[in-house]
Amino acid sequence: MEFTSSFSDRLNTNYCPSDKEISEIKSVIAAKQSIVGDIDRQIEALAERRAKYSDFIKDHSVLLSPFRRSPTDVLSSIFSACLPPPNGVRNSKIHPAIAISHVCKQWRHLAIAHPLLWCQFEVFHPILPRPRFAGYSNRFTPAALAIYRSDLAIYRRQLDKVKDMLLAWISRSANCPITFTLKSQDIPSLEYHGPSSTPPSANGAIVDILCDVSARWKCASFDLWISTPTSPLLKFSQLSPQDVPQLERVRHRVGFSSDMNWDESRILERRMIGIGLFGGPSIRKLVIDRLSPSLDSMSVNWATLTDLELDDSHRILARTGQAIELITSVLKVCHQLTRLGVKIIGGWQSESTASDLILPNTTRIPLPYLTSVSIRGESTPSVFASSLQLPMLHTLSLLCEADEHTEAGLVEWMTTFGEALTDVTLLFTGLTENVFNHCLEHLPNATTLRLLESHRPRYWPASNDAVDLNADPEIDPSSHISILQRLTPRVNDYERELQCYCPKLQKFAFRMQDVVFNEEDLVEFVAARRKLPLPSSSRLKTVIVKFSFRQQMDLREELHRQDVDMEDFRLITKYNTMDQAYMGSSNSFISRFEELGDLPVEDQIVVTDVWLHGNLTL
Repeated sequence: MEFTSSFSDRLNTNYCPSDKEISEIKSVIAAKQSIVGDIDRQIEALAERRAKYSDFIKDHSVLLSPFRRSPTDVLSSIFSACLPPPNGVRNSKIHPAIAISHVCKQWRHLAIAHPLLWCQFEVFHPILPRPRFAGYSNRFTPAALAIYRSDLAIYRRQLDKVKDMLLAWISRSANCPITFTLKSQDIPSLEYHGPSSTPPSANGAIVDILCDVSARWKCASFDLWISTPTSPLLKFSQLSPQDVPQLERVRHRVGFSSDMNWDESRILERRMIGIGLFGGPSIRKLVIDRLSPSLDSMSVNWATLTDLELDDSHRILARTGQAIELITSVLKVCHQLTRLGVKIIGGWQSESTASDLILPNTTRIPLPYLTSVSIRGESTPSVFASSLQLPMLHTLSLLCEADEHTEAGLVEWMTTFGEALTDVTLLFTGLTENVFNHCLEHLPNATTLRLLESHRPRYWPASNDAVDLNADPEIDPSSHISILQRLTPRVNDYERELQCYCPKLQKFAFRMQDVVFNEEDLVEFVAARRKLPLPSSSRLKTVIVKFSFRQQMDLREELHRQDVDMEDFRLITKYNTMDQAYMGSSNSFISRFEELGDLPVEDQIVVTDVWLHGNLTL
């Protein structure tokens, strides 16, 4: 038989063949090896044949792809759904429009012919090279001049790419409204000059390209640095409201060089008053971070605004001592406002005018549609809330540090609007215990509470007893009173519910710098809020906490051990680690929490170590 031999009965035994038998066995093996070789060649030929059939099937199956039969309007809708939110992705290989246009020839033609894919873009002006290796005489050596010329050549090529990109995107967007971000700076005056070393005037070309299509602007975000009163970037301030008929949202951030003299600065400040694009007929959202002392005289279409953010980080209003007066005069004409954000650094008003601003009830500024207010700064204004009539207000963010001398503004907001608020964010650093209790007491309907602590030291008295709101605080540096004790539902021996602040709380977020409470306190708080609620208490759904120490407990495991129902409950905790303590870089800290992208901005500031600028999303 094919698979037997004269030695088959010797297999799997201890038989030792003779020399003659060894030769016979080798002949048998050689014969079979020849057959195996023939089979291997057949297998290789079959595998090659199979691969050809597989490639044939694969290539022809592509013709059956649903995308090949999909109507172009369906593909266009799918492409549009891939677009990021405004200002979300730069013009690079990761932008959906670029990725889609590089899939295949058909998709490229379709993408380029689809204007909506090219309506959102960002323009980043390349950084101008500075002269290097110049001597103390402020003159180039031959070697330094050669290097500088080489750097300028690279700069020109980068600039050409930016202009070509901008022209391509504007051309492909056809006549559709466009959304863009421009980050640009003036070419600084150089101290070192050599033959043919003057760089090109680059800003003007980019500004001209954008201004030529200003009638199509829908959303514009400017981040500009201006060095001279003749800057090409100032052309944006010369646009009239008629030049931007479709403009709905504007974010305007501008900085002036400290090298300019006083007269030049005054010229630029006056130009800020007359920026015509703020007065467009369609303007709805406006963010300004360089305010004018004549804020109420700026050319803004205040009456159409629904979202407004005023950022006085440059202390322009603060230096006038009339920040509140100017802001309230603007609010008087913002009849459609739904969201308001204000940041004042350096003081809200002078002492001589603070007492004159409070208006009688009948003359308070009515803002019937305002639902959200955010105030940031060194202190909460003490007469602002008393000047407003806000029947629809439900969201309040007060990120202002306070002490016993400046906490009156916070008390005023809580007393005036606290019972209507459902979403509250507070920077509680510096508050005395009686004022903090007063705030919580006036939030009976709050469903979301965020408490943030800054680096300032905080000392509270140890007593939980009620104290007079007007009494002087008792400072006890050695005591730490758990904030969670004030928010944890409790019952006495008679199963009667004791007082609990914020009984309707569903989301709680806390960012600590010092040890305000520990993990055991948090477990007790969550357990009490998650178990069958008391008659007047709501069930907690979300907890976000940034601890100031290293993790010592598995919170989820402990909650399970206590039979706490974790279904539909979200717990996010962040801890400090040793490398965080030594890095000192908030950007590094944030980079670890990329998974928090699904959280609202207000929740992200809880677990990050910086304030996120701007509350209004363009």
